[in-house]
Amino acid sequence: MFPNYFTKKISDDFFVIEIDALENSGVFDGHFPNCPILPGVMQLDWVMQLSKKLFPIKEASAQNFQIKFSQIIRPGKIHLHLRYTAAKIDFEYYNGEQKSSSGSIESHVCLCYLVWHVPLDHHTWQRRWMEQSDHGCRRDQNKPCPCCIRS
Repeated sequence: MFPNYFTKKISDDFFVIEIDALENSGVFDGHFPNCPILPGVMQLDWVMQLSKKLFPIKEASAQNFQIKFSQIIRPGKIHLHLRYTAAKIDFEYYNGEQKSSSGSIESHVCLCYLVWHVPLDHHTWQRRWMEQSDHGCRRDQNKPCPCCIRS
């Protein structure tokens, strides 16, 4: 069960999410009795779930990730900062003003999204096209791209 959250869009590639991680929400069960802390696996799961909702991500894999724990996260209001690029999702968790953890997860952002949905000047468009040229997906302007269609 995902706790209640509020999303604030800072830009197209940066969101701040306020999560109500209540002690009785189930996410702290068994980790640890009388001293609940948010498990790292739950932190990664939330990043992947929210990223798929907020960004044009075809897939994100927890097989390729980095995470650094700075401080434990206790029940209460948690702030998650999410930023994405064509190659990865960067994230930071804050418990109050202190950064609690940070890291990145590899992602796949559809080339067609970058080329056809994001307004870019010619130089930026060309650079992004070159960076993503190995993607293999080419969009016919008269048909929707299969990569951009979400089920």
